[in-house]
Order: sequence, then C-alpha cells, then structure tokens
Amino acid sequence: MVARKASSEEAEDDVGGFGSYHLAAIARRQRTRMTEILFESLDAPAVFVAPSPMLSAFANGRQTALVVDVGAGGTRVTPVVDGLILSSAQRRSGRGGEWLSEIGRRALNEFCGVEKIKPRY
Repeated sequence: MVARKASSEEAEDDVGGFGSYHLAAIARRQRTRMTEILFESLDAPAVFVAPSPMLSAFANGRQTALVVDVGAGGTRVTPVVDGLILSSAQRRSGRGGEWLSEIGRRALNEFCGVEKIKPRY
C-alpha cells in the first residue's frame, strides 16, 4: 500500500481513518505547545482550551444553542447542548462566503447589468 498526502477535505471526511488521527495528533501537539508557552513564558495562572462552537454559545449567554459558523470556504453547523458539543450531529457544507459572494456577483450582473464590482477589502 502506498501512502499519499490527503487534502484537507479528504482528511475531514476520513472519519476514524489515518487522516483524522494524524490531524488530531497535530492539533494535540499544537495545544500542548500553546499551553507550555502560556505557562512558561507568559506566566498565565490558568488555561481553558475549548472548541470554538462551545465558546460562541457561552459568549452569547447560552448553554444550549445551534451555532452556525460561516467562513470563506465553508459553513459548519454545530449543536451545543448543556455546554457539550454533539459531534455526531455536526454538519459541514463547502458553501461559504466566497461562494455567496460569487452568487451575489452573478445576480447583479444578470439582473442589474452590473459588470464590474470593486471589492471593499
């Protein structure tokens, strides 16, 4: 069997396979290194590492929430129940901000005749 490097999308879809184990190991090493730096270099008294959807729910004063995270390359929907993430119910779509911008540009071109749009970033 020949090993090959998986793309990030393949790695996310590779539930329980080598790709997900490898990504988990990298994330674990990054968290360990981050906490070492916080404790040793910055003298942090404590560290709390938690998944982003959980922190988003807590930031809005909710222990139970449906968190929708729209990024440039994709959208992730995560249910948080009583402060815990339901990993088996998470859903991901490849449609994100870039896709939405392209749909908006096409609509403006088709219905309003706008040919060129200058981005604001």
